[in-house]
Amino acid sequence: LGEVKVLEAAGPSALARWPRNLALPGLGGVVARFSSQDSVATGVQHLIDGELGEPWVSSDQYLPQDIVFAFKDDQIASIDRVVLRPQGRAPETWPRRVSLSVSTTSLFDFAEVGVFELPKEARDHELRVGAEGRFLRVRVLENHGAPTTSLNEIRIFEGFATGYTSVLART
Repeated sequence: LGEVKVLEAAGPSALARWPRNLALPGLGGVVARFSSQDSVATGVQHLIDGELGEPWVSSDQYLPQDIVFAFKDDQIASIDRVVLRPQGRAPETWPRRVSLSVSTTSLFDFAEVGVFELPKEARDHELRVGAEGRFLRVRVLENHGAPTTSLNEIRIFEGFATGYTSVLART
């Protein structure tokens, strides 16, 4: 057997409400801007590689650290939630306080949607956004006391609403 086709009946797709991580490069996600990275080996590309391998590490003690994401074809997306996963470095390097902001127009003009406290736990931390944006800024305001900051993975999940068309379905 060389190929199998699965066809859907007319109407809403069975995948219409499937969680979509818009940060993944394969779905058009990109890191558009960032404050620092320690080296290419610990660069921002690790934040959106879908693996719990090597984390991103900041290059210095400077806080805040900003990481700005853009979505497929520079489109405005409905952002339901962001999931942060610290892992791989000392827990003192993990984010303790994070701000999430969105912008529909610029890489530099953001509206804050919330500030979140993260406990020192190696698990997924789900942060509700509930806003639309062309860009999403994750700003690490504080870590747990280390001279550098690290984070393993960032996932950005698309929201669903009546009349909303996914950025993945738009041409």
